[in-house]
Amino acid sequence: AVPPPVDAGLEVRRTLLDAQGEPVDGTKIRQGDLVVVRLTVQSPNRLENVVIDELLPGGFEIENPALAGSRTLPWLNRDMIVPTLRVERRDDRLLVFAGPFQGRYDFHYAVRAVTAGRFVQPAVQASCLYAPAIQSRSGAGTVEVAE
Repeated sequence: AVPPPVDAGLEVRRTLLDAQGEPVDGTKIRQGDLVVVRLTVQSPNRLENVVIDELLPGGFEIENPALAGSRTLPWLNRDMIVPTLRVERRDDRLLVFAGPFQGRYDFHYAVRAVTAGRFVQPAVQASCLYAPAIQSRSGAGTVEVAE
């Protein structure tokens, strides 16, 4: 069963974008495509120690931004990046540990569609590490990658 969306003092949303920054339909992705993921986190209150837990759908891999072949996306607004304490890129997820912030911030990362098929897109989740009742969960669904 898919857990229902939750917004309790915090809101996190995921948007899929192409390399030009335009929204991507999750059913029109082709194998080999680079997809930019925008995670938008916002709160009217000052929050500290927020963790964003972004599970990847099957068939996708996180692009390593440290590789020489990684592309720079000039349309990204560097001023809108969440004040991050640490980012962990794992095989199945991305974890972003954000510092103190209030208002709206965006965090971007890139994934590559490596396998064709229809995959479950887990919800993106965010919460305060030391105040777990402040949390958000949204965006569960499916994505399709065509050959």
